[in-house]
Amino acid sequence: MKRYNRLFHLESNKEATLANRLVNGCWNWEWLRDFTGSRTSNLVNAMINEIDHIQLTNSDDDWLWEASIDGTFKMVTQKINVFIWRVVLNRLPTRLNLSARCIEIQRIGCVLCDWCVESLNHVLFSCSMAFELWRKIRVWVDVQIPVVSSWKEWIQWFDGWHVTAKKEDTLYVIISTLLWHIWRYKNAILFNSKSFKKNVMFDSIRSVAYKWVSSRGKLDTSWNSWLISPL
Repeated sequence: MKRYNRLFHLESNKEATLANRLVNGCWNWEWLRDFTGSRTSNLVNAMINEIDHIQLTNSDDDWLWEASIDGTFKMVTQKINVFIWRVVLNRLPTRLNLSARCIEIQRIGCVLCDWCVESLNHVLFSCSMAFELWRKIRVWVDVQIPVVSSWKEWIQWFDGWHVTAKKEDTLYVIISTLLWHIWRYKNAILFNSKSFKKNVMFDSIRSVAYKWVSSRGKLDTSWNSWLISPL
């Protein structure tokens, strides 16, 4: 990828593969020289963010795609399917996960609140910003979703939520969109990007979820009705 040419030039062995650099579950880089600049460190973190969900092997590259049995995941884009799968496996590059993989980082505190350790569960469920967005979603969908602190807790409740398949699919899309927005905003703050604004996140969640449900799920609800009651 052209965006990582800087890292390629710093790599001591230009023939090394990513699988060669993953030793006992930890990234083992061999750079031509030490670097301390935030630009290069951010490039390393950005690259890991892109590749961390890939299972590295010594075999030839191949493509594999498995559709969901019940069709639920067809209502969101492939990008979100990959994102949710990484949430399920706790493979998102949070500061805690990066530290556990032997990536040198300055601190492991949450980039959003700087109060707790930046774990996946904290960022997506317990951080003050995430907590407030979950509250707004509960009010908007008019469903008594319990306060959850992990994907496991959320999906356990969701699996026991007995409603029509259409409502299940719609709420799944909304929550997936919510989590994806939280993660995007976290990365925007981390990389000093101004492309993602906190004050429009809730409106963006409703807009993006409506786009996905209406285009992929054949939603017959108008935009105005969606804003009032999506389910």
